[in-house]
Amino acid sequence: MVAFKRTLKEGVELNFETVQNNLPVILEDNEGTTWDVFGLGVSGPRAGEQLETVPQMMGYWFAFPAFYPNIEIN
Repeated sequence: MVAFKRTLKEGVELNFETVQNNLPVILEDNEGTTWDVFGLGVSGPRAGEQLETVPQMMGYWFAFPAFYPNIEIN
């Protein structure tokens, strides 16, 4: 899984929609740029630009206590 910042360094906020059945393209933004799974602009006005990734973690809720013993799950 991967996550990208929507707000670019110059302050522009992009809105993304998923693209189906067109790998490596997975996203298209409101400006018309398509993005691959690595956050690289494939086509459109921002082709060649790189999206900034966001640190993230995917895990199962029941596994968290093994890594975070003091966590409280409600």
